[in-house]
Amino acid sequence: MNSVFVYCEIEEGTVADVSLELLTKGRALATKLGVKLEAIVLGEGLKDVEKQVFPYGVDVLWVGDDARLAPYTTLPHTKMLVRLFDAEKPQVALMGATSVGRDLGPRVSSALHSGLTADCTSLEIGEYTDAKSGKKYENLLYQIRPAFGGNIVATIVNPECRPQMATVREGVMKKEIFNLQHQGEVKKLNVDEYLDDTDLVVKVIERHMEKSKVNIKAAPIIVSGGYGVGSKENFNLLYELAAVLGGEVGASRAAVDAGFCEHERQIGQTGTTVRPKLYIACGISGQIQHTAGMEESSMVTAINTVFPNKLYKNLDNYINITVVDLFGNKINEGIVSVKINDTEIGTATVKDGLASIRYKPIETGNYTINVNYTCDSGKYAHLNWIQNEEAEDPLDMFSLEQVNTTGILEYADAVASITMNPIVSCLNNVINVSSSITFNGNNVNGGRVVFKVNGKTLKDADGNIQYVKVVDGKAVIENVIVNSNWLRQNPTITTVYSGNGIILGSTYTDIMNITKAKAHIELEPQTAEEKSQITITAKITNEITNENSQTNNKVTGGRVIFKINGRTLKDSNNNVIYATVENGVASITYTIPSTLKSKEYNLSCVYGHKLYERSEGNTTLTIVKS
Repeated sequence: MNSVFVYCEIEEGTVADVSLELLTKGRALATKLGVKLEAIVLGEGLKDVEKQVFPYGVDVLWVGDDARLAPYTTLPHTKMLVRLFDAEKPQVALMGATSVGRDLGPRVSSALHSGLTADCTSLEIGEYTDAKSGKKYENLLYQIRPAFGGNIVATIVNPECRPQMATVREGVMKKEIFNLQHQGEVKKLNVDEYLDDTDLVVKVIERHMEKSKVNIKAAPIIVSGGYGVGSKENFNLLYELAAVLGGEVGASRAAVDAGFCEHERQIGQTGTTVRPKLYIACGISGQIQHTAGMEESSMVTAINTVFPNKLYKNLDNYINITVVDLFGNKINEGIVSVKINDTEIGTATVKDGLASIRYKPIETGNYTINVNYTCDSGKYAHLNWIQNEEAEDPLDMFSLEQVNTTGILEYADAVASITMNPIVSCLNNVINVSSSITFNGNNVNGGRVVFKVNGKTLKDADGNIQYVKVVDGKAVIENVIVNSNWLRQNPTITTVYSGNGIILGSTYTDIMNITKAKAHIELEPQTAEEKSQITITAKITNEITNENSQTNNKVTGGRVIFKINGRTLKDSNNNVIYATVENGVASITYTIPSTLKSKEYNLSCVYGHKLYERSEGNTTLTIVKS
């Protein structure tokens, strides 16, 4: 009893890397505690799964091999672990902080009243003394993780409840083989003894899984970019550098949130943890949330721009100033002040070589920037320029890196960017008209949008202009009918955004692809005697597409002609017989000429209208002897 348990995730017969990483850490914890390392694998087709985990030091492997356990669903896996833990009473239980682990872990801990620490960055064994009772606890699991937005590192202990449960993100722990020849014991679980019918009420009907496009964990060199890179386009430079070096591209959360890079490349506390030989950080502030994911890199090179090329009116802009000594060592004292046009905008204490000042300009234009550093201790010289002052002691010299202390900084209005979903449709169809409103890759909220088709604003059925609120970067009008006014050469759709008081409005126009409506013709087969008079009727309907449905409505307008064996029907004066379409019906009366003998003929109908594509319907006309 009192083992260290690791729940192993498995997909297509392969144990997940995060589980192998936890087995490595679990082996070290179990050794220090003097207990067994046990693992549990639940799924289907688990033959020889022990060969994957025994080399990592597993002493006991619990295997639940049953079709009802694959793919993962919450209730059966929870019940299996709760009953197994209740019986075996492990001291420590570890899971990956994956989608599975974040679902399973809290449920198991809640059922066992044990508590759980999520997203740990370190796990250690130590002692703890309760300050109130004075009671001392030995061999507790130190569950270490960042807290309060990463401003502190919290060590969490669970003195009383068991098991002590924690989840750890992939890549945080090292995956290392314990002993290739290590052998443990395999224990089979009888699933029927653990599960009830109520645990199997949810079944997975179909799964769609998209495999990751990148594998930055395995990259020996990573070129990583942050918000300071400036744009998605600028990230292309990082891809070029990574290609030359034979590495991969990573990103900070700020860059991912801004849309500069996809989430699969995010590094840090909420992304992937990496350990490359070389980590090149470009435009990254170095917050603890990011460094938690790359701090074990063998070598780190930082490239940073202090001032952005543009500061945006009425938005919070951050001026980050790097302060180092002559040898490049980060300074941890002193104050930096920044003036714009001789007006001080703020001060910041230098910590770990960085000072950051938030500034919200209210006017556009070109401004002169001045940066000033002071140090009360006298350890570092006062500096007001980009230069190293001459001094006898090198410690008296430092630099403000990459700071235009007397340069010109361009300010600009924050103007929204608009993209539209392309419109490809035909007349009478019902469509959704939508646009995306963003700024610097972030979704905009607030303000209104109107849409214009060929310069005319869209209105509702009552003739009122349709104003659309912008919510999470989206503006949508549903169920818009494509009418005849849309049909012209190069028809246009325009989005007009009002702005939200901070982000300025803008306009975007796109070309639509609008075609004529489509008609459907229905003809009934007919039988008539020689030289008799018959009535020929065609039903004309309009095919209207709305989302995923299609309906047919009766057509009014336009006209049809009828043909027998391809020859147009004419009257006694040799004039073409036309029939006008009314309420979906076109009909003529025709006398069968003596030239048409008793046999089967092809009867066709051709419909024409300026707003409809040419349509044709066919049936048979059988003539019999009178």
